[in-house]
Amino acid sequence: MAVYGQLMELVLKMDYVMPSMNGIKDTLPTISGLSLYLVEDSILDIQTASQAFHFAKQQKMSFPHYLVKSKLASSQAIFTCCAKHFDLPIFDLANYDPTQLNDSVINLELIYRYRVIPLNRDQQGLHLGIADPTDHATITAMSFHTGLTIYPILVAEAELDHIINT
Repeated sequence: MAVYGQLMELVLKMDYVMPSMNGIKDTLPTISGLSLYLVEDSILDIQTASQAFHFAKQQKMSFPHYLVKSKLASSQAIFTCCAKHFDLPIFDLANYDPTQLNDSVINLELIYRYRVIPLNRDQQGLHLGIADPTDHATITAMSFHTGLTIYPILVAEAELDHIINT
């Protein structure tokens, strides 16, 4: 969080010192969510994180998927960062049977679009494998489409990619 605090302090100072320079904040890199944690852990610098987030969004890709495909960060580094910062259960997809996707409560189109993997359904809801626990839009969409409460489970992007593209 120190990096984010420094960035916000800089933005506030610029607003105070140069109030007539409207739009100056638009030239500063902006980071949030997972990118913030990756910068804090020195996996990415602020500029790279900001640009990667922008390009991922532009290409309609998940942020972790874009980082791994662009070789900006390894799946393991992203996974380790998320495990460190989020108090989530972890699932090793090496133990996952891909034939379960055929009987899933989530149709395959949504699995590909949102880059998620259903792991277990019980009376409380759906335990969902996800590589970016800060992607609240995906979690909300899955809850909407299934009508279930979603319980995110952390999975590695490379393993997720392998399962859903096999």
